Amino acid sequence: MVRGRNLSWHKGEKLNVRMRHAYNMCTTCVLQCARRKPARRKTCAEAPQAAVAQGRKMSKTGIQQAYNISTTWIQHVYNVDTTYLQHGYDMSRTGIQHVYNVDTTCLEQAYNMSTTWIRHVYNVDTTCLQRGYNMSTTWIQHVYNMDMTCLEHGYDMSTTWIRHV
Repeated sequence: MVRGRNLSWHKGEKLNVRMRHAYNMCTTCVLQCARRKPARRKTCAEAPQAAVAQGRKMSKTGIQQAYNISTTWIQHVYNVDTTYLQHGYDMSRTGIQHVYNVDTTCLEQAYNMSTTWIRHVYNVDTTCLQRGYNMSTTWIQHVYNMDMTCLEHGYDMSTTWIRHV
């Protein structure tokens, strides 16, 4: 920005010098014409017009140059702004995407841990129930076998005693 300002000031200063030079030429020529003989006034009077035309041309060139510098600088500032806006937008979008990914990963992990824990508890519960059932049925079978053995033994003793008697 400083460079642009300095450049436009430098061009403007050059323009001022040229305009002063053109003006000095005009005034010098007019003064010379006023001092000379009337016969030469006609040819000398054309010089200020040429100087004025040259001054106008130089002014137009200077204005054009200043305009070009201004438009170039405005374009540059616009490009810088749009680049930063784009960069900021990209960074925001990347940040949002990152946060979204972290959140979804954490939710996914929590879900997996929950389901794993539920499965673990279910497996432990079903294993315990199965073991309890197996123990119960084994104990019932054992009691039944003991009862049957005792009944069988009692029957055998009874019949043996009856036969003995």
